[in-house]
Amino acid sequence: MRLTEEGVPYINDIASHVFQYLRLIEEQGIKQWIFDEQKRISEIDFRFQEKPRPISYVRSLASNLQIYPASDVLYGPYAMDKYDPTLIRYFLARLTPDNVLVTVNAKDLQTNMQDPWFDTAYQVAGLGSNIIKRLQNDEPDPLLAIPKRNVFLPADLSVKLPKEVTSKPIQLKQSRGLELWFQQDNTFRVPRADFYFSVRSKSANDSAEHAVLTQLYVRIVNDQLNEFSYPAYLAGLTYDLYKHIRGFTVRISGYNDKQALLLSHIVEALTSPTIKPERFAIAKDELSRRLRNERREPPHRQTVSGVSKLLLKPHWTEERRLTAMQRLTVKDLEEFVPKLLRRIEVVILAHGNLYRRDALDLAKVLEQKLISKSTPISVPPGQVVKLPGAKQYVRQLEIDHPDSAITIYVQGANRSYPTRAMISLTAQILSSPFYNDLRTDKQLGYIVVAASMPLLEVPGMVFIVQSPITDPIELETHIERFLLDYYESVARMSETDFEKHRQGLLTRILEKEKRLRVRSNRYWTELDRENYNFDSREQLADAVRLITKDEFVKFYKRFLLSENRKRVVARSTGNQHKTEFAEKERAQKYIVIRDPDSFKEGKKYFPRYDDTP
Repeated sequence: MRLTEEGVPYINDIASHVFQYLRLIEEQGIKQWIFDEQKRISEIDFRFQEKPRPISYVRSLASNLQIYPASDVLYGPYAMDKYDPTLIRYFLARLTPDNVLVTVNAKDLQTNMQDPWFDTAYQVAGLGSNIIKRLQNDEPDPLLAIPKRNVFLPADLSVKLPKEVTSKPIQLKQSRGLELWFQQDNTFRVPRADFYFSVRSKSANDSAEHAVLTQLYVRIVNDQLNEFSYPAYLAGLTYDLYKHIRGFTVRISGYNDKQALLLSHIVEALTSPTIKPERFAIAKDELSRRLRNERREPPHRQTVSGVSKLLLKPHWTEERRLTAMQRLTVKDLEEFVPKLLRRIEVVILAHGNLYRRDALDLAKVLEQKLISKSTPISVPPGQVVKLPGAKQYVRQLEIDHPDSAITIYVQGANRSYPTRAMISLTAQILSSPFYNDLRTDKQLGYIVVAASMPLLEVPGMVFIVQSPITDPIELETHIERFLLDYYESVARMSETDFEKHRQGLLTRILEKEKRLRVRSNRYWTELDRENYNFDSREQLADAVRLITKDEFVKFYKRFLLSENRKRVVARSTGNQHKTEFAEKERAQKYIVIRDPDSFKEGKKYFPRYDDTP
C-alpha cells in the first residue's frame, strides 16, 4: 500500500481495515458466484493469453515445474477446478493479527539498528498486545463492502469474421474536430481491440501553469476512475490516461465486448471531474514530489533529459512548474477544465476485433459527450530547436552526486528517411565498440551508452557516460578520442561486416509484431506524425538498403568529426571531481547555456514537414 506523508502515522488504522476486511470476506465473501466469476476470468486469461517473450515464458515454466506436475505446468496457474468453502475458511483462519509481519518504509521513522551491507537504518519490534487486541476486535467499517458482480466480464468472446480487411488503417470519418481511423484485425484473431483517442488543445501546454493544471486534471480523473476501472482490469480490460505535449490521450485495450461501457465512464469523468479539495491536495503533493524527485535522478538520466529540455518546445522546466503549482487552487482547476475542453481536436484509432459499425459507435460516444460541446481547432505538434553548426554549446547541471556524467548529443541535418537511416546505422555500428572501449577497456564507469535519440522525428545520436573515476571534461576527451580513432575502423571495415550491421538494423526495423497492442501503438505513432500511409518503418528500411559502405564512411566523418557538426553537451560534475574540473574549465571554449528558455530565444526550429535528403 502506497501512503502519502499524512498516511504514515495511521499504520495501525490501515492494518485494522485490512483485518476488518478479512473478517468481512469470512462473513459475506465465501460465495459460489464469486468463485465462478474468478474461475471465468482465469479461463479467459488462459484461453486468450498473448505470446510472451520466449525467455520470460521459459522462466515461468521452470518456476511452475517447482509447484505443479509436468502435466499441469501450462494450466496450473489458471486452474480453479472446485469450489471448496471449507478450504477457503481453512486459509482465512490463518490470516490473523497474531500471525502477521508488517513492514513500513518511510522517512524519519524511529530506528535502532544499522544494516551492515547497505548501511540502512531499521528497527524490528513486536506489534504489542494492545495493537494485536485492537486488530482482532475492531468493528468493521460500514464503508467496507464485498464487490458486486463484475459488469465488465466479457460475454461475447467470438472473433469477428473478416468483413473489411485492409493492409493499413482507413479513415472512416473526418468531421467537426474529429478524425476516426479504423482497421479490423485479421492477423492475431483474438477477441481484443484497442481504442485510442487523443484530445488536443492549445490550452494544455501553452504556459507552465497550464501544463501543471493539465497534469493535475489527468491525475484527478485517473483517481476518480480508479475504483470503477479496477473490475475492468480484473476482466482483462485496461485503460491509460496520460498527458502529452498537445493535450492528453486515452488508450483502452483488452476484450472488445465491454469497451463501450468503460469508454462512457471515462468520458463522463473527463467532462465532469469531481475535484474534491482533499484529492486535489494529494494530487498536487504527488506532482510536487515527482518534480522534485527528477532532481534526484542518477546524473546520466538528468543529462539526457537536460538535452530534451534544451531542444523541445513547448517544454517547461521543473523549477517553473513547481513555482506555478504553488499558487494553484481547486478553483483554478475547476475554471481550467472547461477552457481546456472548449476548443479541441480529437484523433481516434479503433483497431482489432471490430467492425466498421463498432468503431463508429465508439466514436459516437466521444462526439455526443465531448466534441459536440467544443469548437474545432487545429493544434500544431511540438518543435525542435535546429542547432547551428560549428557551435560548441554546453549545459552544466548542478547535481549532488559523487559521480560525474556527460551526454553529448549530435543532431541530424533534417527529418528525411536517408538521414534517419544513416544515424540509425551509425548507432547500430558504434554501440558495442563504444561500450567496450570506455567501459570494458578504460573502465570509466558502469553506464556507457551510444544510441540513436530521435526527438519528434528529428534524428540524433547521444553518447552517455556516468563515471566515478573522472570529471566530465576528461570524459568528453575520451569520447572524442574514441570517435576519431574508430573512424579508421569504419574506413577499413569489410563489405561483409558492413552488410552484417545493415542486416541487423533491418531485422530490428522490420521485426514482426507479436501482439495486437504493439501494432496499435505503431499505428498510433504514425497518426501523431501525420503519416497516413503508415509506412515509416518500410520507408526507413528502404533508405537503409540504399546505404553503401563508401557513403557511410563519408557520413560518419561529416556527422561526428566535422567542425560543422550540430552538437550540444549536457554534463554534471561529481562531488569528488569538482576541484580538478574547476581547473580544466577555465580553458574551455564553450557557449555556456544558463537557462533552457533563454537558449531557445531567437533559435530556428525544424519545419513541420522536412523531407530534404
